[in-house]
Amino acid sequence: MQTLSWSLQALGNVLILLFLVFCIFSVLGSYIFTFKYIDYKDRFAFYDENFNFNNFYYSFLLVFRTTTGEDWPSMMDELAKCK
Repeated sequence: MQTLSWSLQALGNVLILLFLVFCIFSVLGSYIFTFKYIDYKDRFAFYDENFNFNNFYYSFLLVFRTTTGEDWPSMMDELAKCK
């Protein structure tokens, strides 16, 4: 039980640090990659109205999605070919 208690405390510290890193990259992404207007339905399949850098909440979801590896190569290719 004592070992479990120590590991849960360490896991909590790691989760707090991970949340801080996600917040930093979300704010940075919102600052750098915010577009004025994008017609999501016609131009993009993976970068849509729920996963973008228009506000902090959506950019946090996009950073989480990218970190977990949920189809990020397709999204990266799609945005790299965007004009």
